[in-house]
Amino acid sequence: MPTTQPTSQGVRPDSDQLPTVQQVIDRYADATGGRAAYATITSRTFEGIISFPAQGLSGKMTAQVSADGGRVDQVIDNIVTVGRGITKGIAWELNTLNGPRIIEGIEAQALKRQLTLNTEITVEDYKSSVVTGVEKIDGVDAYVIDLVDSADSPERRFYDTQSGLLLKTETVVKEQGSEFRISTRYGDYQLIAPVKMPLVMVVDAGAAKMEIRITSMQHNVEIPADSLEIPVEIKSLIDSAQRATSGPAETTAPAQ
Repeated sequence: MPTTQPTSQGVRPDSDQLPTVQQVIDRYADATGGRAAYATITSRTFEGIISFPAQGLSGKMTAQVSADGGRVDQVIDNIVTVGRGITKGIAWELNTLNGPRIIEGIEAQALKRQLTLNTEITVEDYKSSVVTGVEKIDGVDAYVIDLVDSADSPERRFYDTQSGLLLKTETVVKEQGSEFRISTRYGDYQLIAPVKMPLVMVVDAGAAKMEIRITSMQHNVEIPADSLEIPVEIKSLIDSAQRATSGPAETTAPAQ
């Protein structure tokens, strides 16, 4: 089990007073449109504004997700551009400051969940999940679900006991050798047919705090196949890694 856990302070009623994980997730699905509505979603695209108030920076964020993969791109004040995606099971990143890289391990799993449709209404990819109590989030009672994924990475979710909506998540993310605690609050749920989606996300990663405001979102729109292809820079990394593992090509001695 992981040595680092997201932290929160809440009350723990008797277990027989708490709903099951499946009941909490089902209620979220019902509150946002129902499982039948989610089943009709084949793609999602959105545009938004991302801001870093402490640094006085802002930029544009776009995303495209389909059954074949997904990618999310950020352009911050024309200073840095970051693109991250999942294509044919390969997680990757293009960064104008740090260059291209293939994402692996816990970080890749987190990105896959972010860029896979309908992961918000299932916990099947987690090795354990349990409702542990009730905590107040901005004065609202919320059921707390503690989860652990297949890489032993912990996550904590907070669902409004009345509306059923997801209010907050706490995660521990490992990225390029560093570990970060990330808290994300969700708000301004709006109907983006056929389901309700949060259009405001406030992310607190300690020293880095950012706000994401979705300005437009669509479901079930056609996404050009080439927009989700593996970037040339990532293909080059894959080819280099394959050559390194295969070793030098064998040569055949000429016949005597």
